[in-house]
Amino acid sequence: MNIPRPFTALRRNIALKTIPLIRQTAQRMGRLGTAMPGEIALKIYPPLLAELCAQKPVTLVTGTNGKSSVSALLAQMLRSAGLPVIHNTGGANMASGLVTALGLHRKDLAQAETRLVFEIDEAWFAKLAPEIKPSCLLVTNLFRDQVDRNGDVQAVRDKIAQGIRLAQGQAPHFQLILNADDPYVASLAHELPDKSALFFGLAWPQAFPETLGTSARLQDLPSYACPLCGADLVYRQRSYDHVGLYHCSQCSFTRPQPDLTLRPGQEAGLYMLEYQGQILELQLGPRQDYMLYNLAAAALAALQEGAELASLARPAQEQEGLAGRDELVDLGQDRQAQIRLVKNPVGLSLGLEAMASDSAITGLCIMVNNKESDGQDISWLQEVNYQPLLDCQDRLDFILLSGSRAEDLSQVLKAQGCKADLLQVEPQVGEAWTKLQDLLKEGSKLMALPNYTTMWELQAILKEGNSPS
Repeated sequence: MNIPRPFTALRRNIALKTIPLIRQTAQRMGRLGTAMPGEIALKIYPPLLAELCAQKPVTLVTGTNGKSSVSALLAQMLRSAGLPVIHNTGGANMASGLVTALGLHRKDLAQAETRLVFEIDEAWFAKLAPEIKPSCLLVTNLFRDQVDRNGDVQAVRDKIAQGIRLAQGQAPHFQLILNADDPYVASLAHELPDKSALFFGLAWPQAFPETLGTSARLQDLPSYACPLCGADLVYRQRSYDHVGLYHCSQCSFTRPQPDLTLRPGQEAGLYMLEYQGQILELQLGPRQDYMLYNLAAAALAALQEGAELASLARPAQEQEGLAGRDELVDLGQDRQAQIRLVKNPVGLSLGLEAMASDSAITGLCIMVNNKESDGQDISWLQEVNYQPLLDCQDRLDFILLSGSRAEDLSQVLKAQGCKADLLQVEPQVGEAWTKLQDLLKEGSKLMALPNYTTMWELQAILKEGNSPS
């Protein structure tokens, strides 16, 4: 959009000044105000995002799962290293959310050493990456998610590949950071002429045998196609879904050697972060593999932005939880709810594995909407690995299903072999949360697994204090 030169500065200033004002108005209305201010500012002055990001080191984090967790942890690591950071919190990961974050931190933006860390929606990646001209692109993983919006995994991979090519044309010296253990992510290095990406991963094949749940049994999982030639991938070991130690049965594509790895130590909960011959010991406690990948991704990105390895210990070990991402909520009467966002088959499979591994959990609540933000195709419910739930259902007092597709999920669970007398359906999230207070016994723990829009409904309920304290 061409703006007449005399009005450029005026419109830019008006756009910037509207951001905090609209944010305050939105919050008074009970909304988060993470996207609306930026959306209006961009209508007033469309070049605002590109101009605010100019001359700043920008790390973009994209992928199917883990964007919010990785970008938040990366921001914590950089701050721990003494570097000021602007980060788009709250999951607002499109252009409007990025502009809101920048407009609310104009003083930090004026500091020369300030870093920008943005999680960015996969579908927006190709559009925004060349506009922002990032110094670093980080891709966490690629799984089946919102098929009616994004297409299959290969389609999402190709969209991100397009973004990498476009970004390279605008910022040829950016650093590409990829998950070595995800073949669809690792193959993105082939979009660079010299394949000069950096990789993070777990220490295979001997690492983590005790963490491999039912979703990691090779014989239980479907085959996957090589992202480069389409032939079958061959696995020596898997962590979950298509993530693991692999090579193509036809072409030369194979899992690259990671530049940074995470491996278990001799004691339970002890892990070793290895980078360029240096080792950092981390006492993390019990972690699922996906949490370890998030940590490895953030650590490698932080090191590229100037952090020292030793400075990563505190944020890694004291990682602050995000709303709905393994968040623990006190329900009173010595009861807890663990809330974990699950928005695709891999996420729900891992959530059920985490529930099964925690013997304190005696109640389960799964919440599924199919609004536009969730993806309206719910066929993914058929692809979940429900075996962990079936294996531990005898210890559960109830399984409460909520959201607009609760009845569909009930039918899926019955077909899978879940006991009908455990299942209860309450489509309204608010009513379901109230019902849970009566169902959950004193001294018990609940696992709540909401998808995207049900999570925000639940967060609104918790913010209003509608749960016992």
